[in-house]
Amino acid sequence: MITPIKNLYFCQNCKKITSSLSDLFFVEENSVRGFCSELCIEEFYSGLVNHFLLEDKKIRKEIGEVEPLEENENFYLDQILNSPEKILKNQNELHEVYYTFFKKIESRYFVCVCFIYNNAPSFVHFLGFHTSERYNSFFENGTPVNFSFSTIEDPSQNITSEELEYLEQKKSFYISKILESRRDDDIHFEDLVKYEFLKDNTISSADFNKVLESDLIGDVEAFAKITKHDGKTIYNLVLMATFKTQSKMPILTIPSYHTDIIESLFEYKVYQKN
Repeated sequence: MITPIKNLYFCQNCKKITSSLSDLFFVEENSVRGFCSELCIEEFYSGLVNHFLLEDKKIRKEIGEVEPLEENENFYLDQILNSPEKILKNQNELHEVYYTFFKKIESRYFVCVCFIYNNAPSFVHFLGFHTSERYNSFFENGTPVNFSFSTIEDPSQNITSEELEYLEQKKSFYISKILESRRDDDIHFEDLVKYEFLKDNTISSADFNKVLESDLIGDVEAFAKITKHDGKTIYNLVLMATFKTQSKMPILTIPSYHTDIIESLFEYKVYQKN
């Protein structure tokens, strides 16, 4: 007897198929990229690793070479990731994110580029250092963020694997939809994190809200609110998933200088300008 095809998942690198989400490893926050092994993770991201190694060579050519480390790299890596002096979040227009950690140890300036997953550093792309403070300036691109890895609670721990998959699928879908309506002169993607504080107030006292879609797993609801920040009018949009288990998770928070993004989801002009 032929049975229905189960849910299918596959490794982003070797394309091996599995029917269980728990068979895959993830290294990026809010990403659907899963891998069947550490080897596949290394192979998939080898292009990024090589990119940072080449950039490091260019930097050293400009500011000079330094003696190699005598100690094991892991000795420094643990210190950098556990107690960084500064962390920068770099995010492109596809919402792909990596983090750069900075720390001075003795007379050396260390830089580590990595992903963060489940509120902890995961895959490390690059670890470099120099005795010149100028070295840091070549990597200082992004938005400053603060993490307390021992205390940050991961809300995804309270949802099922099916709900997590649903959340990731919806995020990818709505990012694509929002990019279609976003203007070039809108808030830069690397600055979006500065408006995270608007999320709770947008949900609790929204000007408008609408259930965009509903199915057997849950609902996707949009909340919109107009506010002022630094003398500018901000149209803030929050997308929230409410699962049938009654657990809730935010999907996206998108602030904008314009009404276009909100109106593309509400499908009518919720804000009328004089």
